[in-house]
Parts: sequence; structure tokens; C-alpha cells
Amino acid sequence: MIEITLKSGERIFDGKIGIHKGRISFLKSDSPEPTLSWEKLTLSAINNAIDEDLPLSKEDLTGKKIAIIVDDWGRPTPVYLIAPTVIEVLHKIGAKDEDISFITASGMHNPMDREDLEKKLGKEIVGRFKCYSHDGEDIEQLEFIGISDLGTPVWINRVVAKADYRIAVGRVFPHPTYGYEGGYKMIVPGVASFETILRDHSMNFSPYSDYGIVENPSRREAEAIGNMVGLNYIINYVMNFQDEPIIAFGGRDAIKVQRRCVEYGDNYVWGARYERPADLVIASMGEEKNWNKVAFALSMARRVCKEGGIIIFLLPCNEPESKNEYRELTLSELLRLHEKRTWQNLSERDVQWKLKAIRSEFYRRRGFCDDRHFIKFVGGNVLPITLKETKGEWYETLQEALESCKSLWRKEIDIIILPEASKVIPLNNYKKGEDV
Repeated sequence: MIEITLKSGERIFDGKIGIHKGRISFLKSDSPEPTLSWEKLTLSAINNAIDEDLPLSKEDLTGKKIAIIVDDWGRPTPVYLIAPTVIEVLHKIGAKDEDISFITASGMHNPMDREDLEKKLGKEIVGRFKCYSHDGEDIEQLEFIGISDLGTPVWINRVVAKADYRIAVGRVFPHPTYGYEGGYKMIVPGVASFETILRDHSMNFSPYSDYGIVENPSRREAEAIGNMVGLNYIINYVMNFQDEPIIAFGGRDAIKVQRRCVEYGDNYVWGARYERPADLVIASMGEEKNWNKVAFALSMARRVCKEGGIIIFLLPCNEPESKNEYRELTLSELLRLHEKRTWQNLSERDVQWKLKAIRSEFYRRRGFCDDRHFIKFVGGNVLPITLKETKGEWYETLQEALESCKSLWRKEIDIIILPEASKVIPLNNYKKGEDV
């Protein structure tokens, strides 16, 4: 008998598995300790660009209008610690303060006021430079630059479109529809219009537009548009789950820089490698107490479970009463409502928030509404509608759930345990010895 102890939220779950321990594997991300300071990582990304034949130090930016695109309040990147180093480098190659502008990649997020900008950029930067919060709803901010090969009309922030030199600074981290943040996502949706964002977000329904899948329709179109606009230099940062700096990469090729960050994160931060799907997966939330992370964690458990396999999911808390107005809709109704795209008496931003809520329901269903696996919930109470959606069962203790699986113990089975299922991207086909 193998004894296991797992934590989910504030609860501790104990159980005994009647199988040889050699068939059990634990899957957990590394989430390493922070390394260098933000300032030193920024300099490293500039001085050791992945395309070293074209270093930033060889540029001459004298008299050129420079747009620095940074992520906004929706990301934890401390631009106020990064921007002074970038400015110092730009000064050395001829840039003047009056020619430098900062633009937040806010997409259709709520625009940032001066106080928000000061929190993100720092008071000194906001007081010294032209700083803008992009507003994809404000037609006066936008410049039409063409139509993509897939027919997406492209409007981009006018300051960005008219700049002689464009720099992007932001984080790379797993993302529910673009696979990962960073790269040309700073252009779309970052500094794009309502119409451009809406068209790209319609591709979010693809099964490939999901966490940890970098080659997907949403990102592919964002990168096609990004190439139409162009970035002259990009710095992307990899952080751990505590939002602390791990590494940064820089260069002129936004796609290569972003992919280098993805590769590093997959191998050393959020990724965990496994050889084959398991017959039984036991997933816990670790310290995480937020029910909103359960759908993601369950979807990660599904990734490592064989079709027809069993998932035992240890709940971190009781499921809150549903306030989701879209939960009762069929998939057809959900998709039709998303494609409606306009509502009377709603601003474009309010429409975008409504569409985001519709897509969020779709993403939730990716985790819950999938009948390829048998789900056994343990611990916190589950709403009847959730049990119906998952065709799941509920058990009070882990041991009771394990006992319900005891017919498996007579077989040759594989078991995977995810002790922190909300903090891992399971990745297959790892080749030992590969490095970044």
C-alpha cells in the first residue's frame, strides 16, 4: 500500500493506494527562485540579444520618434523598475526624451488614468515622457494599416503606427487562448482596435487556442498582423508563480524572442514533463483556494488522463452558487450570442466585456464539460449542475474515492498525481539533455 497526503486549499487529504509505487508519478512545475534584478535582466536581454549580429547598441535613434509599448494593469510586470534602464540605453544611441512615448498594451481593457500609469510606469517616467493608455474603442487614437491575409481589418494605435522605432516590453506566461503571453500579443490585442481584436478573439474557440499551445489560430493571426505593423526590438520576461523575475530575452525578432521565453518556461518554470497518459489522475490545488482556478486545474488533469480514465479531483473549497448567466445555454446558443457582436445601448468596451464573459464560459466548459473521463470530486461541496455537466460523483474523503477505484488495482495501470494542478502545464515528449 502506498500512502499519499495532498493539500487542496486549507484541507489535507490522506489516502492509501494498493499499487506498486513504481507506477505512480508526481507532476509538478519547478517555479524557481528569482535570479537577477529587473534592471540586470533588462540589460542582459539588451546586451545579449538572440540575434547578436544586430545589437541595439548599433542603432542610431537620433531624431527618431520612439514608441515603447508596455503591458498594462492586467499584468504584474513592474515597468517602473524596467523603464529607466531602457531609457538609459536609448539615450546612449541618440534618443531624446521629447521623442519617446510610452503606450500601454491595454487592448479593450479599461483605460488607465494618470494614477494607474504612475503605478505601472512610475511617477518619474509619467512626469517626464508622453504616456498613453491605449483605448481600442477610441477611433481618434487609431490608424488603419491594411487587411490581413485572413481578412482581419487592422487598426492600430496611431502613436505606434507613426513611430519610427517600436519597442515592446512585457511578460511571457501561460495564457488561456494565445497559449502564452508576450511577443506580438503586444500588438494584437495590445494596441489594436475593437474591430481587429474582435476578429482575432473569434478564433479563441479553436481547441488549439489553449494554455501551453503556442501554435494556435489566435496567436497565428496576431503574429501575422504583428509582422504587418512591425517591432524593432522586444524584451520579454519569464516570471515564476510569485511574479518574480527569472530570465529575460531580447532581440529584433518578436516571434523568436517569445518562443525562447516559452521554451525556457516550459523547461524550468511552469512546465512538467510526462511520458504517457495515466489510467488514474489525482489532482489537488495545493495552496490555491480560488474556485475560479478549478476549471483550469481540471483541464490540466484531463491532459494527462487516458480517454476513459478516472480523475480524482480534490476541491479547495465549496463551489459558490453560480451567477453565470450563460451557463444554461447550449454550445450553439453560446456561439451565436458571441457572433452577434452588437448590443443596443452598449459601448464597444461593454460589448467586449460581454464577449469575454461568453468566451470564459466556453473555456470553463473545456475543463468541466468533457465526457472522455470519469470525474470523482472530493471534499468541498459541488453544485448539482456541476455534477450533471461532468457526469461526476462526489466523495467526502480521498480514501472513499480511492476505494471506488479498487477494481483498477488488479490491473497494470499508471497513476499521475498533480499536487498543484493550477500551477502546471503538462508537456509530453521531453528529450533529456535538451537545454535552452
